[in-house]
Amino acid sequence: YALWDLASYNRKSFFFDNTISQERAFQEQDMRVEQFGLYREDVRDLVELTVGKMDLYLVAAALLVDRTIVMICKQNEAFPTKTPEWAVTLNSMSLASGVFYLLLALWLAMYASIS
Repeated sequence: YALWDLASYNRKSFFFDNTISQERAFQEQDMRVEQFGLYREDVRDLVELTVGKMDLYLVAAALLVDRTIVMICKQNEAFPTKTPEWAVTLNSMSLASGVFYLLLALWLAMYASIS
């Protein structure tokens, strides 16, 4: 009988500690899964924010391209009649480079919005 008392000393505490240790490990695992889900949600929110910005840039760049092309088409009416030809040419080149960069912005905004 004394041998059994010696062998069962602290037996309940040992099994209780094992149970608590296992529950702690499971809780830690659940918290890691939840934290990873929060990271994924943060990345999803950042991507949605970027896509929303790119959509706005897309609209703004399209409107600016439209207005710039109208300015190119109507530049003879905008300048006085005795404007030197080189000034009109420089204005045309400036507007054409603006159209190029706006089209580039349209292309990149569309690419960023899609992917």
